[in-house]
Amino acid sequence: MAATAAGLLLAAVLPDALANIRLLQVMTAAIAVLAVVLILTVRWPRPGLTDVGLVVLVAATLWPRVAHVQPGVPGALLFILATYGIGRFSGLRPRTLALLLLAAGAIMGAIALTEAMPALSKLAFFHPIRGGLPSTSTRPAGMFNNPNVFGTYEAMTLVLAASVGLPLGWGKTWLGRGAVVVLVAATALCIVGLGLSASRESAIAATVGLGVVAVLTIRSIRGLVKLILPYAIAAGMAVVVVLVASSIGRPNLPSRFNPTTVSTDHALLSRIDSWRLAVSLIRRAPILGYGATIPMRSVDNAYLEWTLGGGFLGLFVWLAAVATVVPRAAWSLLAAILVIAAFANPFAVGPGLAILLISCGALASHPLEAAPQAASASEPPAAAPAPEGV
Repeated sequence: MAATAAGLLLAAVLPDALANIRLLQVMTAAIAVLAVVLILTVRWPRPGLTDVGLVVLVAATLWPRVAHVQPGVPGALLFILATYGIGRFSGLRPRTLALLLLAAGAIMGAIALTEAMPALSKLAFFHPIRGGLPSTSTRPAGMFNNPNVFGTYEAMTLVLAASVGLPLGWGKTWLGRGAVVVLVAATALCIVGLGLSASRESAIAATVGLGVVAVLTIRSIRGLVKLILPYAIAAGMAVVVVLVASSIGRPNLPSRFNPTTVSTDHALLSRIDSWRLAVSLIRRAPILGYGATIPMRSVDNAYLEWTLGGGFLGLFVWLAAVATVVPRAAWSLLAAILVIAAFANPFAVGPGLAILLISCGALASHPLEAAPQAASASEPPAAAPAPEGV
């Protein structure tokens, strides 16, 4: 573990240190020295594919800063290492992690409900904050400072839960049949939070991610029903709650999902304009990009953000790193993140990358067994016991 951590730190810190030798921060120098000492004194294990992917992912994070001589090691380095380490070395199993995230998502869905309905907000014992002040957004944001970030969390949680067999399969095999009702209710609250956030990109990501889970893991009609049924029930419950809550407190929320208003949607039109500007800027620096000094305030598209920062080389490194880190069992998470990335940048703002890396770390330590909904189709029937005396 120490050797792997040292290798990641060394791969990320030394290029940055060499590029900024006159501007080194104390912490940067200390980490670089520690990495050098460890690499010289520890016998290195043969790196696995995930370790290589993490090195490339860290390098992709630092690429614009190194290539364009920006000082210091960004907090993204420690963020990547810490989040993956939580899943890798904490002993968390993927299904336990999914249950914890589902419970947190349900709590934040309930908080969003209190934000959406004035009568309930008066009863809340605390209010989410934004920059140290009570949130004044017209859209509920749960405990996050942005409704799109909140929606991203709920979408990623739902996809992870489906990937590991929650809520129907695990409820029957581990918690007991009665717990299925609780898990479905928690799933419904997560969908309530997703709906009240009015995050269109997150809603699309959740839908596509759940579809990918079905395609990758389901091999029978029975397995498909086991996956879809609890989410269909939870979604039906959530739609009723969201419609009632929005009609009372936030009547403008459902209009964001109305396809007939696309041509007059100011937020969507401004986002399209920013994409056009980003494309024109990329044409001027297509290979290396603009580094950490991107000449735009916001892009709201991870692919364009990566290409602006590190050029097409940076985009390739990012995608290669993420695809390498994600194990087969988490392909549905990867699909959801890539869908979100088409509309926003979950790696820079939001919990998308954190959930992905924690899940990958947990899957690396505890490979996921066949999902309950797919096991019946993929596992051969048990052989009958041989008669005694044979």
